[in-house]
Amino acid sequence: MRIVNLALLAAAGVGLWVSGASAFDGERGGFVLGFGAGAGLTSFTQTIDDFDGAATSDRQNEFSLGSDFKIGGGIGDRLLLYYVNRIAWLNVDNDLYGNEMILNGVGLLGASYYFQETAPSWYVLGLLGISTWGSLDEGDSEAGFGVGAGAGWEFTRHWSVEATINWGKPSEDWVETNAVSFLVTINGLAY
Repeated sequence: MRIVNLALLAAAGVGLWVSGASAFDGERGGFVLGFGAGAGLTSFTQTIDDFDGAATSDRQNEFSLGSDFKIGGGIGDRLLLYYVNRIAWLNVDNDLYGNEMILNGVGLLGASYYFQETAPSWYVLGLLGISTWGSLDEGDSEAGFGVGAGAGWEFTRHWSVEATINWGKPSEDWVETNAVSFLVTINGLAY
């Protein structure tokens, strides 16, 4: 939890640092706020460690809905630094969870690099931080290391399509999840 608080503090610091630039003036340099939604596929295994030893499940592949949230700032018109939270929402039906809605998230510190100063432009993105795996019904969750990468196309100012791959290995006491999500999202980015 301390890492999340530090990340939010860092995002606020970036926001204050770029506050000298005009917010929402149509230029990527300055404060940015973004949301996205889409769909994809999440593939995972789970290792359960009990008194009989560790056992890993077969790989399970599930359709997922995706959401994306970004807040931070642009350093010039090509580089954005931000707090990001990318979530795959999937329905899991297995022995460990039964039939439940699971949120598989990866987020913390993200960056995007645009190849052009104005739209239309291709860009690449990455994130480094924390992965989570939790039940929406139960409210419990696992946490661990996570990374993500992808590419996007800003087809008009403020609107883009992104393809991302996100990997994480969250764990809790007796269970460890190894999950990868492939997501395609439509994103709106205010700048």
